[in-house]
Amino acid sequence: MKESVSPAKTALLYGGIFGAIMILQLVILYSLQLDPIQYGWVGLIINFCNFIVFPFTLLILGCIAFRKRNGGYLSVSQCLKNGLIITLTGAILYCLFYAVFVNAVPGYIESSIEQTRIVKLHNEPKIAPAELTKFLDDSRKGMQPGITIPMVMIVYTFIGMIGSFIVGSFLRREKPATV
Repeated sequence: MKESVSPAKTALLYGGIFGAIMILQLVILYSLQLDPIQYGWVGLIINFCNFIVFPFTLLILGCIAFRKRNGGYLSVSQCLKNGLIITLTGAILYCLFYAVFVNAVPGYIESSIEQTRIVKLHNEPKIAPAELTKFLDDSRKGMQPGITIPMVMIVYTFIGMIGSFIVGSFLRREKPATV
């Protein structure tokens, strides 16, 4: 009887790459301190890449690599396992780094809140001061690791499930039935 191939080895590699990419983005964006009004498009591109391009690319590469290790066969359920491991590994690595980064870099959250304030005032110049304060307080709470980490995990679980199902639907190659 042939032993089944575990998706963990392949998926952990691609999940590690995904986590490293997101960590690198955080550090680079923090280091550059871009003007949020002049370079607002950067955030759009980063989000598009983090939620669509990178997960789908790594899901495809991870599932193809697993299929090769599995004798050329891949089921949708195997792709689902593989994809969830990839996205959750990346999310866990990012979350661990984010928790350390927020606590190690003094003023990170306040710097981000200041950029948020600038953008909010640019987009809504007539906003009431009380409304702006409430918005910024809510944003500050949302950036705390206790809120950010569970949200990142939930979002990437969802992305991993949907993405893996889509990728698995295209890449699947079932083993022929044996009699």
